[in-house]
Amino acid sequence: MKTQTRSIDMVQLLSILRAIAGQLDFRAVISAVSTEIRSLLAHDHLDVALLSGDRTLVVAYETGLHTEWDADTTATKPVESSPIRDLFAARVDHIVTDDAQTDSRFHFDGAFSQPIFSAGLRSRLHVPLKVEGR
Repeated sequence: MKTQTRSIDMVQLLSILRAIAGQLDFRAVISAVSTEIRSLLAHDHLDVALLSGDRTLVVAYETGLHTEWDADTTATKPVESSPIRDLFAARVDHIVTDDAQTDSRFHFDGAFSQPIFSAGLRSRLHVPLKVEGR
């Protein structure tokens, strides 16, 4: 997989911040961010996964393509069943793959990885967003 590096400039960052300013609905915020970053990173699916305070449970909210990971279709799930559990546990600082269907990091005993196949997901980029230093 060929990796391209592109940094975000201040104008792009401000446009993202303006798009979410004043939004009270969480899904509206995710949708606005998705729209704003499309010129930086082409995508058909964006999700935000939230960890519980004790970091044992995760719930995801999606925009664009929706899967079984979305909060509307499933309750919280244990972090240990997440295909990106290594990211949640801070064992890695990002996950990039060109084919999640064949990447062994996404598939292990007990993994809730069926959405990868049912939605035909392939290229994946996962990065953490820290809030209040956590």
